[in-house]
Amino acid sequence: MLEKINSKKGYNIITIIILIITIIFMFYWIGQKEGFHEDEIFSYGSSNYKWDNVYQAAGKSDFLNRTIEKYVIGDSLGETIKNIGYYLSHQDEFGELAGEIHSADKPVWKTSEDAREYVTIGEGDVLNYFSVYYNQSRDVHPPLFYMLVHLASSIAYGIFSKYIIFAINLIFFILTFFVIRKIFILFDKKWLGLIALVLYGLSMGAASTVIFLRMYMMITFFGIAYLYINLKILKNNLEITKKEKWQLFWTILLGFLTQYYFCILVFGIFVLMFIRFIQKKEYKMLKKYIVIHIVSALVGIILFPAAIYHIFFSYRGVNLIGNERSMLQTIVFYIERICEAYSINNILIYAILALGVIGVIVRFVIAKKDKKKIKNLFAYLVIIIPTLIYFFVVVKMAPDIEAKYAMRYIMPILPELAIIFVLAVWAIFRNKKVAYSVTTVAVLIVTISGMITNEPKYLYKGYSKYVEIAEQYKDLDFVYAVDNAFTHMTSMPEFLIYNKSLIINMNYDKLDFLRTDEELQSQDQFILTIKKWMNVEDTLNQILEYTGFSNYEILLQQEDDTGSIIYLVSR
Repeated sequence: MLEKINSKKGYNIITIIILIITIIFMFYWIGQKEGFHEDEIFSYGSSNYKWDNVYQAAGKSDFLNRTIEKYVIGDSLGETIKNIGYYLSHQDEFGELAGEIHSADKPVWKTSEDAREYVTIGEGDVLNYFSVYYNQSRDVHPPLFYMLVHLASSIAYGIFSKYIIFAINLIFFILTFFVIRKIFILFDKKWLGLIALVLYGLSMGAASTVIFLRMYMMITFFGIAYLYINLKILKNNLEITKKEKWQLFWTILLGFLTQYYFCILVFGIFVLMFIRFIQKKEYKMLKKYIVIHIVSALVGIILFPAAIYHIFFSYRGVNLIGNERSMLQTIVFYIERICEAYSINNILIYAILALGVIGVIVRFVIAKKDKKKIKNLFAYLVIIIPTLIYFFVVVKMAPDIEAKYAMRYIMPILPELAIIFVLAVWAIFRNKKVAYSVTTVAVLIVTISGMITNEPKYLYKGYSKYVEIAEQYKDLDFVYAVDNAFTHMTSMPEFLIYNKSLIINMNYDKLDFLRTDEELQSQDQFILTIKKWMNVEDTLNQILEYTGFSNYEILLQQEDDTGSIIYLVSR
């Protein structure tokens, strides 16, 4: 049977069948996705909105952008450059101007069209990449993913849909799928490649990566692509062809411009390759290899110099390595996320990895006089060690986050973990037929049980009820109480429905204006949303006191990921 499968035609047919099944799998789960994480909405807004990267409560843009617009942007490019120079040398004066504008901030009524303008491409915004670039310079991520979202949104002109970014993610999933296939072809283990494709492609981790509308599927592809190119160089006796030189350059550059965690993947593989070049005394190729990486990095920084600040000085940069979390507890926490991704018991994964390490050591001892097998074993190390490096660095760097949102940080190594899993099970057995049979059965058990008993993250089931209420009461004013300037964006589908919305940050906004707000005081009823993690009773009482409304009823309060309670408030 293996001979038929290993034939080019048979192998290609089975590959396509597995791919079709995994694509159907992804479409099924995106169909189940009802709501959004605030970062997912940010993906649309930061890509498509020319005024700001966040949906602001006090206007189209925040106080900093409004200060720049008022005092820096001139009538001509020359005047603007002159103003930039002036305020760079008079930063205190600029800070005072920004402070004056910020102190006058108060929430303003937003319309459904304001919300639509934030998440979609409208007139005059098509291919406006300057806004995308500027928005990302103010964020902590590079711009490539957002530029693709902007392109896709320009094609879907005026439309907001979860399928826009899903389509981008699906393309990079398919590319990742074929890179995994190519890696196993390199090792002449086609059957194991098919098993790895099943394990990764039908895992809840892969589904979560594709339906989570962020850049993690893109970085996953560039990470596995970079690994594959290096494995090719290893298999080619460290010879770097012109084709591989350009493949390395573009993969490093585009990966860097997608997500900075890509640098961690590159670092681990680069160190091992450096060691191998030295071992083999391939100094000429080593020099070429180093130059490619340096040039790629320099081009990336020249194209996006804000990366220097993001990586070294921002709240998401390398300074997070110094956080005071317990390393052991965090390691256990992220191992649990891996187990969730592959729907396997913690004990099982420990056992498989331990047996796999033993198997690799045994095979190394057996193959110590076989140069071809030793080369393969070093290639396996190039897969395993950088994956572990990435895991431990991210464990130390990743921001504190709830378990239900934390899988994102290990998404980029899920394909490598699938490869390691398959190779580990296979390495336990010396008998070839037994090894293939046990690996196949183990993967099928894990995959099928996971599909039956588990589901991806980021579905936000239950959010459709919030949308139903918005449709029912869309003619009433919508007041949204939150304790920060960001998480209200989970409710963007509601803002797209209600005719008028008011976002109130209870930590900063002075509520006196509610007593005399003409819009609100002209109404007999309004819809109020309060985030569940806040002091709900106190927030509700404050809103009632300052608006002068006295009656309320709960329209929706449910246990779900959306985190909101909806009230109908009346006089």
